[in-house]
Amino acid sequence: MAEKRVVVVVGTRPEAVKMAPVITALRRYDDLRTWLVAFEQHSDLLRQALHSYALVPDLTLAVDRRSSGLPELTAAVLAQADTVFAQIRPDWVVVQGDTTTAAVMALGAFLERIPVAHVEAGLRSGDLADPFPEELNRRLITLVSNLHFAPTSTAARQLYHEGISPERVFVTGNTAIDALVQEEKQHPLLRHAPLRRRLIVVTLHRRESWGAPLRAVCTAVRHIAMQFPDIRILWPVHSNPMVSKTVYSLLSDVPNISLTDPLEPNRFHRLLSRAYLVMTDSGGIIEEAPFFHIPVLIVREKTERPEAVACGAARLTGTHPDRIFAEATALLTTASLHQAMTTATNPFGDGRAGERIAAHLARIANGGLSQAGNLPFLSF
Repeated sequence: MAEKRVVVVVGTRPEAVKMAPVITALRRYDDLRTWLVAFEQHSDLLRQALHSYALVPDLTLAVDRRSSGLPELTAAVLAQADTVFAQIRPDWVVVQGDTTTAAVMALGAFLERIPVAHVEAGLRSGDLADPFPEELNRRLITLVSNLHFAPTSTAARQLYHEGISPERVFVTGNTAIDALVQEEKQHPLLRHAPLRRRLIVVTLHRRESWGAPLRAVCTAVRHIAMQFPDIRILWPVHSNPMVSKTVYSLLSDVPNISLTDPLEPNRFHRLLSRAYLVMTDSGGIIEEAPFFHIPVLIVREKTERPEAVACGAARLTGTHPDRIFAEATALLTTASLHQAMTTATNPFGDGRAGERIAAHLARIANGGLSQAGNLPFLSF
């Protein structure tokens, strides 16, 4: 049987983290030739993540940009798509999540009639403006994908609701959990004992958080730090100047707030595992924190990961500073509330999502797309 060529696309640090288990699993199949193609959408952060998981791209493509504008990024990635397809001539293209790189490469593959597999399919907030542009990116990828690897049964049901045939949807778990399980094997001390001073980890980076919402969150964080001087707040600040300038200008003078550069994934996870709670707009951290049994305050108006809220591991606060302060205060002063959130069951899988995705794709790639309906439906 002829070897099948599979292109796995990454463009950002979260994609690299979540695709690492998939790439590792795919490369165990002798009848698949798996190419890792890296678009340097966030070049320094992407290289950092790839190095953490000992991944070396087979093909690296620079994304030349003069601004942070989405139209320019979209055009730059699409212009490179032909290079990838002409050089590798893939039988399948695998994309993850909701980035511009993922959406554009999925569209490019569709235009070349190359089958697309979508990892982490089916997440929806129901609002094209939040998250922006990720909600649109996910919907676009769904439209052009042949296979949909949903992380949860909730995500799968959303795909059914949109008319996607169940025989093309596979519930696999989320590969973020795979990455954490693997990290724990390599670094047994990943879960540390609690620190002497309670630690709050904060991250914000999403476009819809820029401007007034980010300033409001900074106001809340400042208020929390001043009200609870015995705690420590750690904020690894995203390198985008739309984020960093605001955060440093509003919080750099508060003694118990530490502002740092973005952290390498393993180091960040070691800190996250020791946190008392995390405040974030990051979808990836919403998935990771329940693995460590760390309560999450989602500082957004909406979330495409409702499972975390439904199971009790997270609370959706919005970005109003009074609401954020009230929710954080409740967790810092009410032990029973904190305990209830730390004992919630992680809804995002068992650490074997990459294996399932690779197994499904290997069988379908070798048997033809018509075989998709013969594969077992997996759920948790």
